[in-house]
Amino acid sequence: MNRIAKFIIRYRLIIGVLILIITLFLGFEATKIKINPDIVSYFPKSDPVVKTFNTVGSHFGGNQIAMIAINSPNLFTPRIIKKMVAITDSLSNMEGISSVIDMVNTIDITSENGDITIKKLIDEDNIPITRAAIDSLKNRLRTNKMYIGTVISKDLGTAMILCKISNNSDEMEVVNSIKLLLKRNFSEAKIYTGGIPFLLFAISKSILHDIKLLVPILALVMILILLLSYRSLRGVVLPLASVTISIIWTIGIMVLAGKEFTILSDIIPVLLLAVGSAYSIHILSKFEELKTSDISNREKAEKALSNVLLPVFLAAVTTMIGFISFLFGSFFTMIREFGIFSSLGVLFAFVVSVLIVPICLSYLPDKTKHSNSESDSRLSHYLMSANETILRHGKVGLIFTSVVIVIAIIGTFFIQRKVSYTDYFGKNSEIKRSEILISKEFGGSSMLQILVEGNPKDPKVLKEIYDFENYLKEINNVNNTNSIADIIVRMNKIVSGNEVIPSSTMKINNLWFLLEGEEMINNMVDLNNNEALIQASLDSDLSLKKTKVIVAKIEEYIKKHSNESVKFHLTGMPLINIKLDASIVKSQIFSLIIAFVSILIIMILLTRSFVGGLIGIVPVAFTLILIFGVMGLINIPLDIATALVGSISMGIGIDYSIHFIERFRKEIAKTDKKTALKATLNTTGKAIFINMLVVISGFCVLVFANLVPLRRFGILISITMIGSAFGATVILSSILVSIKKNIFKKEVADE
Repeated sequence: MNRIAKFIIRYRLIIGVLILIITLFLGFEATKIKINPDIVSYFPKSDPVVKTFNTVGSHFGGNQIAMIAINSPNLFTPRIIKKMVAITDSLSNMEGISSVIDMVNTIDITSENGDITIKKLIDEDNIPITRAAIDSLKNRLRTNKMYIGTVISKDLGTAMILCKISNNSDEMEVVNSIKLLLKRNFSEAKIYTGGIPFLLFAISKSILHDIKLLVPILALVMILILLLSYRSLRGVVLPLASVTISIIWTIGIMVLAGKEFTILSDIIPVLLLAVGSAYSIHILSKFEELKTSDISNREKAEKALSNVLLPVFLAAVTTMIGFISFLFGSFFTMIREFGIFSSLGVLFAFVVSVLIVPICLSYLPDKTKHSNSESDSRLSHYLMSANETILRHGKVGLIFTSVVIVIAIIGTFFIQRKVSYTDYFGKNSEIKRSEILISKEFGGSSMLQILVEGNPKDPKVLKEIYDFENYLKEINNVNNTNSIADIIVRMNKIVSGNEVIPSSTMKINNLWFLLEGEEMINNMVDLNNNEALIQASLDSDLSLKKTKVIVAKIEEYIKKHSNESVKFHLTGMPLINIKLDASIVKSQIFSLIIAFVSILIIMILLTRSFVGGLIGIVPVAFTLILIFGVMGLINIPLDIATALVGSISMGIGIDYSIHFIERFRKEIAKTDKKTALKATLNTTGKAIFINMLVVISGFCVLVFANLVPLRRFGILISITMIGSAFGATVILSSILVSIKKNIFKKEVADE
């Protein structure tokens, strides 16, 4: 380690210039970072459900529907009806929208003089403006079950516009255009927007808001804590400079790799602020210990780096392992990318910290010996008093720890699993209110899709589709089923009086002829590929457990009724969410096992003792139990964001244990156990305490985030830091005081 430290200081100018050049280059690249909130784009393309989902999108003009609900007590007035006609026309011609279905252009199947007539529900050339015409329109809507809950609410107070987004379009650009159009044209009505496109748009805006607003505030809070802790400019500037550079490098590499910010990777800058600052703080703390030495700052910087390089390196490695573990067992490529770039960011934070901090310290003029003695002695006094208590009451500390563990274990039984994009937003958010209304009036925005392979003009195939639809209608929480079979049955009823699928191909062809050219039909059938589509919506607030029951019933039906003439394939966001949930659980188990085993091996190698390795990992185990216990007790669900915290906490949490044990091993080489522990607590313990305060203070800012997962993440990371600091100082000290044998191999003490 001495050789590396000497090399860095010797070539400090060259290294500094190289870092500056790299930072300028990657900083320029980092400005090009884009946000991609589209969760669907991160699903593995090879998965059967995802394949079917993409096929539906390709063959039926898209599979994402932007839902616009227009609510007004004056909905059926000439003014609003005219505006709806104009809006429908604008949306139909908007680039990126493949089809628009609403009460203006939905088909109206009626009988005139014994003949079937198919026309638009509202004639754009003859808009209803008289009371009689409007009453007639309302009556047609009220009496046709195809319209209620689809294009109009049951009380006729809310109209729905369904916009299908084209597969290859810029979804966020399309949604933004829709929002601007609505803002210009519907000031007199309440507009509610929902569905995946609007959810993703809201997530995108929230990510941008949270990054722009919260990261600077977080940095400001950290500056304040660092200033109070070190009472020096270098104690503030160096940790933040190291972290800022590592963030710039990470984002720059993401851009060069063609990656974008997601709902997960937007956490990376916040994480690096926490992790990166720890490496710098430990180097700074060791440098501060040497402030009374009669050697130059260059020598102090070299010696400080030499002493902490190994524990800082091991801390970085264990943290990287925590992130790399996400590469295993994850269904979601977004999680794997998060693991890759987070671990890369940690590597950058380590490299920059061990280069920038000692280099800058070596150039700074010496501080006077008493420049911060008053504040330093005050903090040291409080910590020394706390340390005396820890050493004097070791068994009490273990008893308290045991009680906390028992309570936390009980809490783990109350953890719920949840995959809901609406839960990313607060209860009073616009998108949440919209989803509640859409669920209440239109059966929800979560769409189930059944791809039907078979000739849609074949009576047998149509009969199977119709029977399937009727089966879906019998399942609770499944709403608004629709397919081509509905329209054929309605037409046949007008012709023959029988509400059934015609038995002959000729009769169906005659009916089909009347439907040619209708936009609505293209959303239901693809004659080129002999395919049809059955769609249904689920309640937006439906639990994952109930969704699984519904999907299981549908899949069982598909197994029984698929045959040579017709095959059914189930897909849609509810099914993908189930896959995602299973992936979260699988990824959680895999990543925790990999991280735990890897960290245990590192601790055994560090302590050169199996028992020592087990003791060293106790704080991590304690923190892990504490986190999951708190999640259960305060009702934080296990979702795509919180599932990451377990492995992250292991990676970050072990840092404190490594620094504590490494310092203790050096201290015990020259004194007795109690004195060694006291020295360790007063030096490394102080650095741990400062870093914990910095990180917790920073992460508390996240409670003001727009995105709920980011708020939860802030809470859980804060708990991680508290648990890790408590584990490394109180639990480790209590264990070491309580056992008589010295389980750590002695090393040559610091010079």
